[in-house]
Amino acid sequence: MGHKSWDEAKQAVTKGLERPDFKEPLKGRIKAAIEKDRTKVDLKGLVNPLVELLDPDKLLPSHFRVGAILKRGRPTGMLAAFLGVPVVDALWGKVVPAAGAQPPV
Repeated sequence: MGHKSWDEAKQAVTKGLERPDFKEPLKGRIKAAIEKDRTKVDLKGLVNPLVELLDPDKLLPSHFRVGAILKRGRPTGMLAAFLGVPVVDALWGKVVPAAGAQPPV
């Protein structure tokens, strides 16, 4: 995929939507989705079209991408926030802060 930021990815999606094979209502649903809070938007039915727009050469299913990240170890950032502390702790164990260290926020 290689997009360094969410804004860069949104630009790629917007440009990709100019393709004639993306028709309404799919085009409208994608436009609406990329303008919403990405942590709360429902992408059901949009994941594969988004993959096609963001990485048209590879077209790797999204669950393979997520699996590759999870295989590396405990997730951080947006993926960890999406999964939630109970799920991450259940799969990777609780984080025990070093003596004197501040617990993560």
